[in-house]
Amino acid sequence: FTRLCCLDSDTNTNPFSDNYIDLIPNYEYKITQKLEKEYTKEELISSVKVRSLSDIEFSGSKLKDLLFRLKVFLMPYNFLSWLQYSISNKQTKLRKEK
Repeated sequence: FTRLCCLDSDTNTNPFSDNYIDLIPNYEYKITQKLEKEYTKEELISSVKVRSLSDIEFSGSKLKDLLFRLKVFLMPYNFLSWLQYSISNKQTKLRKEK
């Protein structure tokens, strides 16, 4: 099991069909990406990098790690996802209480 795998490409700026996924053993994933005209399929495949949560190296300083986590949390997509989850979770609790 690998938590939050992320794909990056140096040659192609188009988004992947899925990103930040959890890899489960013996489960097959199909992720696509539109090719930009100036790159070939082979160039794209060789440029793809896979990172995961386990690749993060901690600095050894609690303050540095806290600032890094804050920076990641405040990225627009992460923050908006958290906000959406918080709002929908509160609405669900309100429905249950009624």
